[in-house]
Amino acid sequence: MKVALDKVFPLAATADSAWQLLQDIESVAGCMPGAKITERVDATHYKGTITVRLGPATMAFRGEIEVLSLDAATRSLHMVGKGADATGTSAASMI
Repeated sequence: MKVALDKVFPLAATADSAWQLLQDIESVAGCMPGAKITERVDATHYKGTITVRLGPATMAFRGEIEVLSLDAATRSLHMVGKGADATGTSAASMI
């Protein structure tokens, strides 16, 4: 199943300071409840965990993030993330 989310969040920051923050994957993960970067493999690869609560169910995933491209001129960052739960019965990915 493919789910697409499109959301705009106004920020009380300049475009330059927001762009600087968004390039720091560890800081972005710290803004997401339940997410944590556990290892920086190199400049474009990270390992981490995320715990998601959906109603009465709680899911914990371990996964990897890869920064595919970073373009300062257009202020765009593309990454892919994938992970699986501890039992290996569920998996998720995002681009």
